[in-house]
Amino acid sequence: MEKIKNLRLLKSEIRDFQVKGLSNFKEGEINIFVANHNCIMDIFYLPMAIPEEVVSMISARLLFKKDGNRQDVINEYLNGLPIEAHGGKEYASLCLDAGVDMLNNGQSICIFPEGAYVEEDIIYRGRTGAARMLFQALDNGVTPNFIPVSIGIKNPIEDLDDYMSRSDEVEVSILDKIEYADLYDFYSSTSSFEEKNKALHMITDKAMESIATNLGKPYQNEYITLRPKGNVIYSDGTTLSLDEAKKVKHLSRYSRDLQEMQRNIVSNISR
Repeated sequence: MEKIKNLRLLKSEIRDFQVKGLSNFKEGEINIFVANHNCIMDIFYLPMAIPEEVVSMISARLLFKKDGNRQDVINEYLNGLPIEAHGGKEYASLCLDAGVDMLNNGQSICIFPEGAYVEEDIIYRGRTGAARMLFQALDNGVTPNFIPVSIGIKNPIEDLDDYMSRSDEVEVSILDKIEYADLYDFYSSTSSFEEKNKALHMITDKAMESIATNLGKPYQNEYITLRPKGNVIYSDGTTLSLDEAKKVKHLSRYSRDLQEMQRNIVSNISR
C-alpha cells in the first residue's frame, strides 16, 4: 500500500485537485478506468483520484527509458505495467495479457486509450486494448466495471512532459460505468473478426464519447497519429530493432520481465 500513500501526499501538493463522481466507484470491485490524455502528469492524476490501489498501464517508454530521475518518480507513485505500442501484435498481446492477469487477480487497471498526449482541445478515438482486456477477463469469469474518467486541466500546460509539475488546476470526474452486456454477447456469439472488432470499438467509443461530453470537447472519430519508434524497449532500457525483437528469445525475455513486474505489483499491493 506504499504507493497509494505516496500518491495521497502528491495529491496534497497539487495546487488545485478536485475529484467528482466518487459515487460511481464501488470499493472492492474490479474496474478498468479509461481516461483522456492531456500530458504526462495524467499518469499520476488518474490513480490519484481512485481511493484504492490500482495498476497503471502506461507507455513502455515512460517505464523503461533512462531519462534523468523520471523512472524513480514513476516507481515511487505507480504500480506500472508497460504498453509497448511499437512492437507489433506480439508485444501488444504480451502487455494486454499481463493486464488481464491483473484483472483475474482482482486488481483494477488504469489505461489511456488515446495512446498519446493530445495537445488539441479535442478527444480522439480510443484504441481497443482496454476493451480487449475486458472481454478476455469476462471469458475468464471475471466481471470488471468499464469506467470512463475525464481529466480536465484548467490552466495552460506549459510542458507536456513535465513530470514534476505541482501547479496544475485539475478536475477528475469518475463517470457512469459503460453497460456492455449486449456488446459482449454479440462479441461472443460471432466468429467474424470484423464483427468482434466492431464490438471492441463500440464499447471503447462509448467511453471516449462520454469523456468528451463531460469535458465539453468535440470527439474526433479517428486515432491520434503515433510516431513509429522502429524498435522495442526493454526493462533495462535497451532497445532492439523490430526484426530482432520478434525473435522468440526476446519475446520470452519480455514475457519474463512482465511476470516479474506482476509479482512485484501483487506483493506491493498486498503489503
